[in-house]
Amino acid sequence: MKVEVLGSYGGNTSSHRLTGFLIDDFLAVDAGCLTSALPLERQYAISDVLVSHSHSDHTGTLPYLVDNQFGFTQGPLRIHGSQWVIDVIKRHIFNDVIWPDFLRLPNPDTPSIEYVRLNNERSFQLKHLRITPIEVNHIVPCFGFLIRSERSQSSLLYTADTTTTNRVWELANASENLKGVIIDCSFPNQMKQL
Repeated sequence: MKVEVLGSYGGNTSSHRLTGFLIDDFLAVDAGCLTSALPLERQYAISDVLVSHSHSDHTGTLPYLVDNQFGFTQGPLRIHGSQWVIDVIKRHIFNDVIWPDFLRLPNPDTPSIEYVRLNNERSFQLKHLRITPIEVNHIVPCFGFLIRSERSQSSLLYTADTTTTNRVWELANASENLKGVIIDCSFPNQMKQL
């Protein structure tokens, strides 16, 4: 499994990109910086985006990715998230006010995006990757992801924004050949009350 860190910050500066990871060139994990980190040709290769939660440091470049892919890729970009995340993205991003509703472009029969609802601890397959969404403790509904590659027989855990969530560690500990853990930390321990 090839994992690229495109951005890993909650703030955005010229030298620090918002949260985004790319796995095996086709799967984006969060979309804080996809279009600012990747040339167009690499953006065209992304077929799926896992969205952990609705905060803009995890969704900020999603509209631009869809726009950049428009007319240059086969099939819709699949946006995977909880029902809550999908509803927020529909209502507040792809709403024909902030950004066009790409469910209707180029037309409703051949949309540029497709929403895929994720359910807690219900694993699903994307090509050679087995993905398990895991609810984590955040101020808004949020998933971490346990991703297992059938090719390399290895696993990766991504926690997304979270405070203490024991279940994510139980599943990580039960995972075979866990090779990496990405923990999204927003605040130091002395700011635990936040």
